[in-house]
Amino acid sequence: MPLLAKRPLSPHTEPVIPGQLRRRWIVQMYAFWLTVSVATVLVVTLVFSRHRAFNLFHPLAFYLMFHAIVFVIRPIFSVLYDFHGLYDAIGFWPNDWERSQVLICTNLGLVAFAACSLSVGKEAVRFSTTDDGAFRLALLKVYWLPAIIIGALGLWSVIWLWSVADDFGQFTVRNGGTGEGGLRGVSGYFLSMQTMLGILGAVLAWLGRFRLWSLAPIALFTLLQFGAGGRGQAVSGLTALALLYLFGRRKTWPNASIVTLFLVAAVVFNTVQADRGRGIRSLLGFETEVVVKATTTTGPKPKPLETMDLANMEFFEYLVWAIPKRTGSYDYFLSNLQIFTEPVPRALWPGKPYGPPIKMFELFRYGKALGATSSVPGAGWIQWGYAGVFIWSSLFGLFYGWIYKVFTRHHRNALVAVAYMVFLSASPVAFRDGAIVSIAKQMIFFMVPVLALWFSANVILEKRSFSAAGGSGSTVSPFERRRGLAAGDPRLRPASWSAGSENDLAPEAMAHTLSGRVEPRVPSLGSAAGGAEMTADKPFTRSQLRRRIRAADYG
Repeated sequence: MPLLAKRPLSPHTEPVIPGQLRRRWIVQMYAFWLTVSVATVLVVTLVFSRHRAFNLFHPLAFYLMFHAIVFVIRPIFSVLYDFHGLYDAIGFWPNDWERSQVLICTNLGLVAFAACSLSVGKEAVRFSTTDDGAFRLALLKVYWLPAIIIGALGLWSVIWLWSVADDFGQFTVRNGGTGEGGLRGVSGYFLSMQTMLGILGAVLAWLGRFRLWSLAPIALFTLLQFGAGGRGQAVSGLTALALLYLFGRRKTWPNASIVTLFLVAAVVFNTVQADRGRGIRSLLGFETEVVVKATTTTGPKPKPLETMDLANMEFFEYLVWAIPKRTGSYDYFLSNLQIFTEPVPRALWPGKPYGPPIKMFELFRYGKALGATSSVPGAGWIQWGYAGVFIWSSLFGLFYGWIYKVFTRHHRNALVAVAYMVFLSASPVAFRDGAIVSIAKQMIFFMVPVLALWFSANVILEKRSFSAAGGSGSTVSPFERRRGLAAGDPRLRPASWSAGSENDLAPEAMAHTLSGRVEPRVPSLGSAAGGAEMTADKPFTRSQLRRRIRAADYG
C-alpha cells in the first residue's frame, strides 16, 4: 500500500492549486512535512534529553508525549488507514495543502513551547533527603475529616451521573445557530464535584505511603468515574498517583509497574470511550438490556486511533480550512474573555452567553464540529494564524515553565510538591483543549483536596505542633514561633531538637518542618542565610532576622 493513499475528492473540495502536476506536488509536500514532524520530535527530544531539566516532572515531557501521539503518530495512521469518518461527520474535506499547514503549525508550536518552557524551567528536579514518613502519618490523622466531606460531595455527584448516564441529553441544551452547548436543570458546579475524587484518592494514597489499603479509595473512585462515562478526570487522578509515587521514591522516570498501570488504563480508556461506561455499569448490575442492544449493533469496523478523544488533527484541519478563508477574520484573542463569564452560574445570569461573550465568527456555520478541541497550536491559529500559533504556544510554555520553576525552588516543601503533581496531571487535557478556560475550570476542583491538605497541615497540625513545642495551653502565634525558631529561641523548640539529631524529631515537629515551614536543621539557619549565629550576647540584626524567617518559611 503506498504511503499516501489518495482519498477520493468530495464534490465539496475546493482545490487551492489546479492541475494534475500541482496536485501531485502538494501530495508529495504533505509527505515531506510529515517527515519533518517526525524529525522535529526527535530533535526536540534529543535537545531535552541533554538538558539538566530532563525528567518526567518537566511540562515539556508531557507536551512531547501529547504532541507525538496526536500530531505525529496519528497522522501517520490516518494515511495508512485512510481516516475519513470525522471529515464526513463534521462536513468538510480539506485538501493536502491545508493538511500540510496543520503540520507546519504543530511543529512551530512544539518548538515555541519547548524553547520557552526550558528557558524558564531550566533547573534539575531535586528531592528532599529528609524522611517524611512521620509527616505523612501525622497529617493523615487530621486529613480524614476534610477527606470525608470532599469524598461525600464527589460521590453524590458521580452517583447521580450513574443514575442519568443513558438519558443525560435531557439536561443539555445546544444553540442551533452557534453550536454552543450548555446545561439545564442541573448546575455545572454540581457535575464537576466528581472530578475531585481522583485527586482525593491520589492524595490519600500518598499520605498512606502507597500501601495496599491506601490505594482502595482511588481504585473505587476511578471505577465510578469510568462507569459514569468520564475519562479525562479518571486518567488525571491516575497520573497524579503515578507522579506522587515517583516523586516519593525519588525517581525521575517511571518503572515497569507504572508503565503497566497506564497500559491497563489505556485499554480501559479505549473501552469506556467506545460505550461511555455502559460495560462497567452492566458489570455491576446496571442497564443489561442497553448493553446487549449496543453490542449487537453492526457497523463499520473501527480503525486504530480514529477516535474523538485523539482527533485534534482533524479539528485543527477544520480550523485551517475555515479560518480565515471562510470566516473572514481571526479571533484576535477575544475568546479568552470567557474566563470572566464562565464562573457565573446560569441560575444567577439567565442570559449568560454560550461560549465567549464576544465572537468574531461562528464556526458552526461551516461544519458540525461538536465536541471539538482545538489543542494549543490550534487555539493559536484561531487567535491570529501563524503568529497566533507562535504567541499562544510560547505563552503556554512560559506559564508551565514558570510553574515548574516554582516547584524546583520549593522542592523541600511537601505540599508544594503535591500541588505541582496535581497541576501537572491535568496538563494533557489542557494541551488538548488549548484554552485557559479549561485550565481554570479543572483547577477549581482539582485543587480542593490540595487546599484541604494545606489547611490540615498549616492550621490543624501546626496548631498541635505549637502546643507540643510551647507546652500545654501555649499562646504562641505561628509568626512568633517561626520568628523564635529562626532566632534560635530554645523555648520554642521541641524537646527532640535539643538532642541535636534532625532524624529524631517527634511526629508533630517533623510534620511542622516538612510542610515547608522550617527545615529540621534549625540551628544551622544562620549559616544558611548568611551571618553569624545568634548568641545571648549578640542578637541578630533586623535584616538577618528577616532572612532567617524567609528561610524558615520558604526553605
